[in-house]
Amino acid sequence: MQDNNDPEILTKLEAAKRQLDTAIYLYFNNLDSVSTYALTAAAIDVLKDIAKSKNIQTALEEFKNVIKPEYHDYFLDLINKPKLFFKHADQDPEGKLKFYPRSSEALMFIAIIAYVQISGNSTQDMEVYCIWDITRNPDLIKSPDPENDPFKEILKKANKIQKGLNKESYYNGFISDPNVKKLNILKTIANKNMSDQKII
Repeated sequence: MQDNNDPEILTKLEAAKRQLDTAIYLYFNNLDSVSTYALTAAAIDVLKDIAKSKNIQTALEEFKNVIKPEYHDYFLDLINKPKLFFKHADQDPEGKLKFYPRSSEALMFIAIIAYVQISGNSTQDMEVYCIWDITRNPDLIKSPDPENDPFKEILKKANKIQKGLNKESYYNGFISDPNVKKLNILKTIANKNMSDQKII
């Protein structure tokens, strides 16, 4: 066990990864939804800066090419209102927000895709979350080629894993399952073929 006084040497990307994995853990275990959102938002800020420095276009900038047009306004509303509310109190220190947990879900999905696009890798938590999200929102993701839709196969595999479990049971059942990462669902969503189709 590491001594609490021992320093950790972290990269910005490692920090973002750990923020996202912790947010995912909080989400699936029905822990604090505000902390889930705040950790994800912090990871997004880091990922945006890394992507900019490497001149990489990610889902953070081009989410309209990932999400179907009819959901654009809904998606932006979910993401932006809580972010501004949690980050600033200079103009409305007594303000109140009607906060929906779905805000964290929308933010995590885009952040995870961006992480994979930047790093080329994913964590078990990220894969588990992605499977959960796309089975619950199968019509949200925009396909690059409706005639040859790669998401149909993804959904088929994802539904087989999800099996109608509630989110805590699903997470506990699959977080240690090595077969989850073998599906490469996140890489399928974020891979180069899709970037050529303007999916990132």
